[in-house]
Amino acid sequence: SSLNEITTQMSSSLDPDQTLHLVASSIQRVVGGDLAVIFLLSQDGEELVLAEASRLSPQLSERLSLIPVMDTTWSEAIRQGRPVTHATRRARGLPADLDEELKQAGVDGSVDVPLATPSGPIGMATVFFRDSARLNPEQLDLLETFVAQSAIAVANARAHAATDQALQRQVDQLSRLEAI
Repeated sequence: SSLNEITTQMSSSLDPDQTLHLVASSIQRVVGGDLAVIFLLSQDGEELVLAEASRLSPQLSERLSLIPVMDTTWSEAIRQGRPVTHATRRARGLPADLDEELKQAGVDGSVDVPLATPSGPIGMATVFFRDSARLNPEQLDLLETFVAQSAIAVANARAHAATDQALQRQVDQLSRLEAI
């Protein structure tokens, strides 16, 4: 029932920021993660941009704000098109300084899940766990399904925002023409 409630809220929101916030905070409820972040692909598809973070320190948010897609430690899930589990920080192969920052944040394992829509990937969700990330197959399927629904909700909210901006520009142009 919680999943149904969350999905309904995500689908009904037309605000991309509100949708991203709901996704990040809800992922933790779905699989019991301790921290969650949502990355969106940049316009050129070359970088993952931190779009939303739940319970992440400002320092770690800054550190994860922009990640090159070529960085294989972060974009493996997008390239494979399926979830990737990193049982421990060390299993992820992070640089020593970032590994230390995650350690200080109290997290060890993580799971990356691509945010994919029918037209292709739009980003990635990462869930961090205080202990090693050991999700059973049912939990992983649930997370993958939830993130797939989230991706569609985020894409719809972004499309609505773009349409709304285009409509506002047309209204502004018509107002200027009327004044002339």
